[in-house]
Order: sequence, then structure tokens, then C-alpha cells
Amino acid sequence: DGAVNIEDQRIAKQIVMDYRQFSEVRTVVWNQQTAGMAQKDVSKIISEFKVQPDEASASFVPGNLRRGYDLYKEAYQAHLDAWQEAGMDDEAFLSSLAEEAIQSAASVAPASSEHWDQQCKDQLPQILASVSAYFTISKSGKAFKELARAGEDEERLADPNQLLKQPHVVQTL
Repeated sequence: DGAVNIEDQRIAKQIVMDYRQFSEVRTVVWNQQTAGMAQKDVSKIISEFKVQPDEASASFVPGNLRRGYDLYKEAYQAHLDAWQEAGMDDEAFLSSLAEEAIQSAASVAPASSEHWDQQCKDQLPQILASVSAYFTISKSGKAFKELARAGEDEERLADPNQLLKQPHVVQTL
């Protein structure tokens, strides 16, 4: 009769969860759906931030948050570009990226925001970009490279960038 019962649904969900190929399809679909949505501009998101009226709200400057986001985005893209151009195996690149993030994080100690000076604040987007790039490459780098290689040999069916698991604007801010 073509009806799908509960057991069929459970098995289908298990298959999708167990096989990496389906994970990649879910990532592509998610990226297409979120890119297709009318996402708000970064400036609009920042303008809608609500800060509780206390000491912290006096130090919240939307322009500084936008500047930090722009620095983050530039550094994040630079990491992805370097990874694609390096041609080395992902593990070696990830090791160097992790080492860079660890050294940067050590340079901004102590961690308490009460002690952050401008130099520390300028370093934070770089650290976040390194961590985000590490996540993207470790979670989806292999699939990206496989699709990119396949696209060199035949007509590309999909954009390899759609396979990259990337943080969204709100997560980053």
C-alpha cells in the first residue's frame, strides 16, 4: 500500500545516521536551506542584541563587535584558503592550526575579561577563527576534498563549499 510504518522510519533514520555519505548530504541540504533563508545582515543582528543594564552594558560597543566579527571572518577565510592551497594532509594542517590557536590563547592569559586590554581583545577574533577553521576542516575537510577532486575529473554536480560545516553568524558573535 506504500504506507511507511514507524519501524520503517526508525530503520531509515538509523541508516542515515550510520553512513557518512548521508551525513554529507545532510550538511549540503542544511547549508542550502540556511543560505536560501533571508538571513539578517551582521549589522542588523548586532543592533538587536539586548544587554542587561549593568556594568557590562556600559562597555558593550556594537561597532567593536562588528569590527571583531570582520577580523574573525577574514582570518577564518584565510585559514580555509591556506588549507586548500597547502595540499598537505589534513592532519598535518590541523596540527599546525591547533598549535597556532594554543599559542595565541596563551598570549592572552589571564582569561578573565576584567584583565583584557586592547591587544588581548584584538587577538580574540584570531583565536576564534583558528578554532572555527579547525572544526570546519576536521568535520568536513575530507568530504570537501573528495568532491573537489571528483569535480576535476567530471562535470561537477555540487559545489564542494556546500560540504563545509561552518559556524553561523550568531554562533560567532
